[in-house]
Amino acid sequence: MGSLIESIQAISINTFMLAALTFVVAFVIASYRWYLLLPYLGFKIFLSLAFIGQFYSIVLPGQMAGDIVKAYRIGKGKVDAEHLATSVFIDKFCGLIGILCVSIIGIAIAKTEIPVEISTALYVLALFFLIGFFTVKVAFVYKLLIKILDQTATFSPRFGTLVLRIVRVLEAWVWYLNYPLKLFYVFIIAGIVQFICVWMNIILAADLGLNIQFSDWCWICGLVAMAVFLPFSIGGIGIREGAYVGLLSLFGVPVEKSIALSLAVFAISLLGALIGGLLELFRVVTSSSISNKA
Repeated sequence: MGSLIESIQAISINTFMLAALTFVVAFVIASYRWYLLLPYLGFKIFLSLAFIGQFYSIVLPGQMAGDIVKAYRIGKGKVDAEHLATSVFIDKFCGLIGILCVSIIGIAIAKTEIPVEISTALYVLALFFLIGFFTVKVAFVYKLLIKILDQTATFSPRFGTLVLRIVRVLEAWVWYLNYPLKLFYVFIIAGIVQFICVWMNIILAADLGLNIQFSDWCWICGLVAMAVFLPFSIGGIGIREGAYVGLLSLFGVPVEKSIALSLAVFAISLLGALIGGLLELFRVVTSSSISNKA
């Protein structure tokens, strides 16, 4: 425990603030990435919902919880609710593919020997997400999915409303895929965001004396991000630490320094969650005030 405390104290306030600023920059750019999919709504709503989503991804299991909240909020009460909600998952897919692409670039240029299991896992994940993202555009696949949904609604009428919503989501997904240039920009921005997140880790790691190449940080941060995405713990607690400890052990990094880095990254993510929590509190108080006046 003493070694862990010493490692945490090794990260100076100035370094932590710089890393936090880097996180905020990445967060704003990521919000702009989502905004590009639906620019007519204005950037402000995407930024506020991104912070709110960050709050729920911390207090609920897995980052997907935050995305579900964002999808619900952006589509609530709207005629095109499914179309708006689908933008959240399009953005998430692009973000994950961006993370994996940066990771693969890191593996490609890394000078260190990377376990074949890690490189294979990243290649398979990237292929899986790319196929999953574009496969609905294939006419045969789309018609098959619609047929299955129609049969489901026929045999179980009580699921009719749910089936209709899913069909609208598929239609919206295909609509987004009809704008490849816009998606290309979104993919590029996703990569930029991940590179910034990698740099944030490097800033923190410098105070811990971790001498690891930028290329290696690319795939390390990518794998940590993919691990935290899984809905197995609240705020990724435990999973994040385990991922850092396991991956950094390949470079001989002591456990306490790996955990210190993980806790610093988590503390920075809490800043975004705090802003989201305050926005939620403001919304609740405002809604309550309006209801009382009514």
